[in-house]
Amino acid sequence: SCLHEAVALDCSESILRLLLESGAIVDFGDRDGRTALQQAVCLGRDQLEQVLLEAGAESARVRPLDRWVAACLRGDQRQATLLRPGVGDILPVDHLWLCRAIRSRNAEGSLLLLTGCDPSATDDDGQSALHLAAAAGDVEVCERLIGAGADAAKLNFAGETPLQASGVTGRKTGL
Repeated sequence: SCLHEAVALDCSESILRLLLESGAIVDFGDRDGRTALQQAVCLGRDQLEQVLLEAGAESARVRPLDRWVAACLRGDQRQATLLRPGVGDILPVDHLWLCRAIRSRNAEGSLLLLTGCDPSATDDDGQSALHLAAAAGDVEVCERLIGAGADAAKLNFAGETPLQASGVTGRKTGL
């Protein structure tokens, strides 16, 4: 929805309010049922979270997992470790946060998310977490993903392995 996009793009509070005043449904779920509030929590968009709550968003929809993802993306190892036991089941869509962290070059968040996410998670563009880390040249995250069981032979939508997607095939690198 427009609210999900506004949160993802980290728009201003006034833009978010304008969307809400124009009729955007505050608790509208995306294709996986997540609300803009849940997304704001995961992304640590505290001001946008507050605007959504003031507009009547259901705070009960925020799961412990959303708070755990936020702690991981902040790189707060202490908080992530404290929250992890209460997370419960991680849904297939929740594994995409690992890909998002890698795509945004958040190595610390990526490493923390590995404590609970599927290392072979694939985003909507067909890129696995390993494809993204290899393309970013992040050797440490690649090693951790492979150590956690990521499939190094997995093909993306273009038919490339993570090594091929990295653009380093045939060159001597750390990958």
